[in-house]
Amino acid sequence: MNTAVDFEEETKSVGDYVKLFKRRKKQMLVPASMVFSIAVAIALLLPSTYKSSATILIEAQQIPTDLVTSTVTTYAAQQIQTIKARIMTMKNIMGLVETHKLFSEADLKAKGASEIVHEFTKRVGLDVISAGVLDSNGRKAEATIAFSLSFEHSSPTKAQKVANEMVSLYLNENLRARAEQSSSTSAFLQQEVDSLANKLETQEGNLATFKQDNKDNLPALFQYNLKVVERTSNDVGALDMRKQDLQKALIRLESDLSLISPYTPSVLPTGERVLSEQDRLKALRARYSQNSALYSDSHPTVVRNKREIEALEKKLGIVAEDNDVYLKELREQEETLKALKDKYTDEHPKVTTQEQVVAALQEKIAALPAATESQAPVQDPDNPSYLMLNGQVESAKLELELLDEKRASLIAKKGKYERFAVNAPLIEKEYNEMVRDLDNTRIKYQEIKAKQMTAELAKTLEQGRKGERFTLIDPPEIPQKPVSPNRPAIMFMGFVLAAVTGVVTAIFAEALSSRVWGARTLVGITGMQPLVEIPYLQIDSEIKKGLNKKYIIAGAMLFIVIAGAAIIHFFVTPLDVLWFKSLRRMP
Repeated sequence: MNTAVDFEEETKSVGDYVKLFKRRKKQMLVPASMVFSIAVAIALLLPSTYKSSATILIEAQQIPTDLVTSTVTTYAAQQIQTIKARIMTMKNIMGLVETHKLFSEADLKAKGASEIVHEFTKRVGLDVISAGVLDSNGRKAEATIAFSLSFEHSSPTKAQKVANEMVSLYLNENLRARAEQSSSTSAFLQQEVDSLANKLETQEGNLATFKQDNKDNLPALFQYNLKVVERTSNDVGALDMRKQDLQKALIRLESDLSLISPYTPSVLPTGERVLSEQDRLKALRARYSQNSALYSDSHPTVVRNKREIEALEKKLGIVAEDNDVYLKELREQEETLKALKDKYTDEHPKVTTQEQVVAALQEKIAALPAATESQAPVQDPDNPSYLMLNGQVESAKLELELLDEKRASLIAKKGKYERFAVNAPLIEKEYNEMVRDLDNTRIKYQEIKAKQMTAELAKTLEQGRKGERFTLIDPPEIPQKPVSPNRPAIMFMGFVLAAVTGVVTAIFAEALSSRVWGARTLVGITGMQPLVEIPYLQIDSEIKKGLNKKYIIAGAMLFIVIAGAAIIHFFVTPLDVLWFKSLRRMP
């Protein structure tokens, strides 16, 4: 067999396939009809599922955010998913199932609660609707503006009721969640405000106590303390100068007082002045001190002076040497010596003689026993000059005592304020820390208080339903047609599958058949061309039989068309509605 013959044998023309389908039309129709019938049966027997849906709009806050800011800051999509998680609990789902009897008693007994919840969740639909918006920076972004909520069930009434109840659950849960979140935020901030208020009160009390305990060491008084120390030092210096002047004046007054007799001297008719016995005793003692410094104790002059002194002391009732008198005499002689040294040199005879007198008095005082006086009455001084000088001396002494007391007081005051100034840096550090903590607490309190007031406004906003909220704009309705199954699509797919099944069956049967059909097949087998091809000649009975088959086929086709129209009218869309829709789409 040559190559040309092989090529012709392997290839078939369209006419060959047409002839093949004509020969195998019975074998094609039977499986195709069966497949198509099964598809139609499935389309008609599958239970209808109805879907009731609602559209909920997410409305923005009614009050401008510049005036009142809501404390609920979650995104709409996140909020929707949060609400879904809170609603789709086993308790709520089983409550809906039992209330609306969504499952039969047999299904409830056969399936567990978790499986019922799973099937219920599959029937619930939640679709978020987004739109393009501009954010605060002017850039395009996607924002959730609404969402649709749906429920599917074989009963349209139950689907609508469940969808309606779920919408109520979503709306109520949204209001409750926003109110609860705003209330919890306000309560939390109020708790923080109270805590900071207590802390602020405690710190203010501690600072007041600290200021009371260290009222003289505060930083604000540091310069004042330094000025007080400086002023007190100046006052002490002035007192010291005044004290020195008083001491000099006192020495001068005592010196003048020692030269005046306490008693008024008697004057004789001759005008001669008569000294008092006390003055005579003082004069004798002075003369005795001078003579004893110049002469020995056995010198007649010294002996005479001593007898006169003893006689006069006996007369005046002085039983021992008067130490005060000698001390006073010593001071007077020392003052005289000082005056002489200021006037003359140390080698001058008057200075040398006066030094011997002072030395003799010092030896005399050292050798004298304690002086005691008898109980003889003492005459009060009556010399006015003496009394005046004595008053000045006493006044000077009193003023010196007062100056000493005042100086001691100023020294104590100076030391006190010096300690204040020394302790000021340490007190200032602790004081500044307390003030800084108080200021920080006060600032934080003011910030939290402002936020708490804003949270209170936001709480009122949410309670008045003036914030972002869900609004039902398309309530769930009773569905008029099922959403599944898609019967026309099932029938169409069944028709396509039936046609494919018939064609495949015909080709497969042709491949298994050993019959010879047509001249080309004969040429492929024998390798020789036939002389003539005689077509099949039908007799009258075959022609009549063929016509009957055509009538039957035409009737079957008419039945299929009528059945299809009935299916479309009753299960898909009424024919009159479909007709008017077609007219509207026509140009």
